[in-house]
Amino acid sequence: MGLPNSSIAYLLVRRAPEIVKRPGFNRAAGPLGGKATLRCRASAVPNAEFNWGIEDEGHMIHHNTTKYRFFDTQLDHTTFQNRLGHAHSFISVGPPSAPEQPSEIEIINITNTSASISWIPGFDGGSDQLFELIYQDMDEHQIFTLNTSLSNIILNDLKTKHGYSLQIRAINARGDISDLTQPLMFHTLEEMPQNNGGIGDNMLLKKRPISHSTIIALIFGLLGLLLLNIILICYLNRRNKRRKILARNSQQQQQNGSSSTGSG
Repeated sequence: MGLPNSSIAYLLVRRAPEIVKRPGFNRAAGPLGGKATLRCRASAVPNAEFNWGIEDEGHMIHHNTTKYRFFDTQLDHTTFQNRLGHAHSFISVGPPSAPEQPSEIEIINITNTSASISWIPGFDGGSDQLFELIYQDMDEHQIFTLNTSLSNIILNDLKTKHGYSLQIRAINARGDISDLTQPLMFHTLEEMPQNNGGIGDNMLLKKRPISHSTIIALIFGLLGLLLLNIILICYLNRRNKRRKILARNSQQQQQNGSSSTGSG
């Protein structure tokens, strides 16, 4: 018998489309006569079909693109549907604007020298945006800045057991800037003790369950040892008996020899 094996199986539950509600997904912006990018996201099983249309025109736009040219500002909507149902989302299109500030800033993980940060981007104002992180060492009053286009990042090279204040703002391609978020305070941890491979390491080791093959091997091993002991005991007993018989025969021969000599 071999070692047990395992695998991960994914279960997909059929369900109607559900529109993902995120800041900025219900708005779009673009210059008059130019292009505007509308972002819509939905989750469904099986996959949802995306049908775009202009409100009050009474028909859907049937072509594969996520960019539409609008000549005036109006309310557009999107329909998400599969065989199990459908959902609607209305996206308003307006002129370019400053980006919205990020929301739901969260400290995911903190060590003695780093901090993992995540946030949810806001509406970009109609053009690509990046995020500027401004964090200050509260103990030494040093200010650091970092730019990224992602919505999560790891701040490295932080001081151990120091307090920090973090703020984030969005900057889009036109140079428009959002307001700074409210300061978020966090503290780095103490320096992690070095591992010397002592008792602490052994306590952290997970106990693995004994497999059936291991149990069977142990049983056969014990039976083999028991059989070997029985054979050894039998051999020793037979050898002792043989020695006793030889000793007894030797004594009898000596006695017979003595009696024959005396009679002569």
